[in-house]
Amino acid sequence: MNKTCIITGGAKRIGKELCRKLAASGWNIVIHYNQSHQEAKELKAEIVKMGVKAKSFKASFPLENEQQYKKILEEIFSELGSVDLLVNNASEFQYDCPKSVSNKNLISAYNCNCVAPILFTRALFDINKNNSKKSLVINILDQKISNPNPDFFSYTLSKYALYQATKLMALEMASTLRIVSISPGITLQSEHQSKINFDHGHKKTPLGRSSLPEDIASAVIWLEANPAITGIDLIVDGGQHLAPSNRDVMFTV
Repeated sequence: MNKTCIITGGAKRIGKELCRKLAASGWNIVIHYNQSHQEAKELKAEIVKMGVKAKSFKASFPLENEQQYKKILEEIFSELGSVDLLVNNASEFQYDCPKSVSNKNLISAYNCNCVAPILFTRALFDINKNNSKKSLVINILDQKISNPNPDFFSYTLSKYALYQATKLMALEMASTLRIVSISPGITLQSEHQSKINFDHGHKKTPLGRSSLPEDIASAVIWLEANPAITGIDLIVDGGQHLAPSNRDVMFTV
């Protein structure tokens, strides 16, 4: 295999598991990070030992100059030959609600969680126009868009906007890209949670457990292997979206 994947927010959490799983399957890996330099360095070394190529780059999304997205891609094409998969995983996740929302929170969440993935995808479309082989873009969303509540208000709105953008861009860019999304459930303990709270929330689904990082990685590989799929959102959450709540799961213990 000589395929290359870019994973934004790839140095930690779900992104890290995606890098490992794809590298183990023979993919060359490009790790994007913002503040996680040491984690990215260590992961890159780990991936190289698997016998594939690895590259990392630092960027704070959204990039100030839209042309920078294309420049990043051109450097990757030059070094690794292609970009077959782009996983827009980097995300800003801060608590607010309709009663506390601010202009700053709304704009910051929207820029990182929606604007940056859209512009990165558009840049890949532009640079890939003359390539007969379609690349795949996967936007990482959240089951909250199917099971909304007022908690993490700005975050939820930004993910819902990206959900709609995924469908619209999949239609408009189908000549060059397949574009899909994955909506995980409660997958890893966040900074806002205690372990007890996380363990309780993770089990509170119809299947008795929500998603694990390896479940998301397996979903990525499955979507990449199915060339007839585009414009969908794949919910991987143990059925969490089927159990509505008026509060986020971390507040339901």
